[in-house]
Amino acid sequence: MHKVIKLFLFIILIIGLFSGCAKKDDVIKIGAILPLTGDAAAYGQCAKNSLELAKSEVNNKDGINGKKIEIIYEDSQAKSDLALSAANKLIEINNVKIIIGAMSSTEVLALAPILNQKKVILISPAATNHEISNAGDYIFRTIVSDIYDGIAMAKFISKDKNIKTVSLFNITEAGPQGVATAFKDEFIKRGGEILNEEKCIRGDINFKTQILKIQSNNPDALYFALFPRESELFIKQVKELGINIPLFSHQLMDDPSLIQKTGDASNGIIFTSTKNISNTENEEQEKFNKNYLMKFGQEPLSFGSNSYDALMITYNAMINNGISVDEIKKGLYEIENYNGASGTFSVDKNGDIEQELILKTIKNGKIITYSD
Repeated sequence: MHKVIKLFLFIILIIGLFSGCAKKDDVIKIGAILPLTGDAAAYGQCAKNSLELAKSEVNNKDGINGKKIEIIYEDSQAKSDLALSAANKLIEINNVKIIIGAMSSTEVLALAPILNQKKVILISPAATNHEISNAGDYIFRTIVSDIYDGIAMAKFISKDKNIKTVSLFNITEAGPQGVATAFKDEFIKRGGEILNEEKCIRGDINFKTQILKIQSNNPDALYFALFPRESELFIKQVKELGINIPLFSHQLMDDPSLIQKTGDASNGIIFTSTKNISNTENEEQEKFNKNYLMKFGQEPLSFGSNSYDALMITYNAMINNGISVDEIKKGLYEIENYNGASGTFSVDKNGDIEQELILKTIKNGKIITYSD
């Protein structure tokens, strides 16, 4: 009797092992390195929600030729050392060949060498630093490079606003620093003068000293490149100090939650963006926003649509080209005029997206298209 029981258990074990293998073969694992805790957690959670939304859509379409997508999330807190540990874990233990993230440019630049060496694709939904353009063949992003962002605003300020002197204020991290540098170089090239450059670091909460230094130089305008949390505090403090210098910024200002938190203090700020004002101008943007609100009970923050697009272009590359790393990579480089939740874009030879930038402003607490 004991032999029969042992034989039965052995058969069950074998069946379980084979079932597990079959199930494993039916899954395509994708890694995600996001700031799920820490100062940027709200944006990391929005990115995760957006990826889950995209995953559900893909898997409801029968996945990739019958294979379902599974996303393995790792928390980096937007720190490079944690991002590197997460990447090593995803590659060596989970055997992923595609990673979505990380969200800061500093993280992506730290990850790029190891991912290129191991031939693992990375698609960042938020890293804007222009140095990422030369980070390697396996590095992609679904957000426009800061060099185009900064140049676009410098052209506008110089040509359309006839501004001659500007003060700069930015966080000393790769993304914001890159956009501020691109703005500065283009503004000087066009005959403008940078009166002073004030800096801060992530997590700073008091900017009044820098603001007063800027005021003392009496610039025609102030251009700031900060992360959303720092932007919120900075804008409020400019208002509290009674400063009336015209404010200009970059695409991270296009965040309804940020505008809501700053209230009247943000009125009049002009910034660059890639997103249409009206969802009806873009079917995919409208669908994404509607589905996100329905599933999570709130509107998506910055980088949500970019995160959604990161998974969807991966899906399209797999469907059109195949599921090997080289096939996916080839498919990503072939993307042209893709109509995504974050707008219409193409992928260039550097893995960057080419996307038209527009100007927006804030009026009565609402984001609207800028018109002179």
